[in-house]
Amino acid sequence: MQINPEENLSNSIKSNDERLHFWFELNHESESANQTRGQHIHKIKLHFIYAILV
Repeated sequence: MQINPEENLSNSIKSNDERLHFWFELNHESESANQTRGQHIHKIKLHFIYAILV
């Protein structure tokens, strides 16, 4: 049985996508509680990673 590498890749991206979505939710929760600059930079990085994946 041969595994299609592209299929594998899209599956791993899908799970990454769900994980990132979870992080977005977490970030959104803490955003209102703590508006530090470091957190803001962290969020920008996540958005950047997310943009590459999508």
